[in-house]
Amino acid sequence: MLKPVINSRNAPKFVIRLPDGMRDQIGEVARNNKRSMNSEIISRLERSLAADNLDTVLPDALVVYLPNLLLAEIDGQARLNERSTNAEVTYRLKRSVTMEQLCDEQARMIGILQRRLEELEHQLQTKEAA
Repeated sequence: MLKPVINSRNAPKFVIRLPDGMRDQIGEVARNNKRSMNSEIISRLERSLAADNLDTVLPDALVVYLPNLLLAEIDGQARLNERSTNAEVTYRLKRSVTMEQLCDEQARMIGILQRRLEELEHQLQTKEAA
């Protein structure tokens, strides 16, 4: 049997009363995130419901609230990389730690090279003085 195709005409609907000004606020945020108002509301509800479940699903998880524009950018990158938003954030954090470790290693190596150069300069000055 074929699955029915769900579209805007036959999808379940729910009417909600919004406080004054909230519709405009949602519209502005949706435009900034390049989404429809419906998509913005669904996205926010999904995140809210997921955050409620984090304590039971991932007891050691950290909940981070990001500015909407940053979250939209991360969501876009996640889609491009075919990852979930969570996987994209995790990947970028791991990469950031790796880059920091590489920078620390480079700084250590530069320090070693500087000390070696100072030793060679000292040896050269000693030879010239003799």
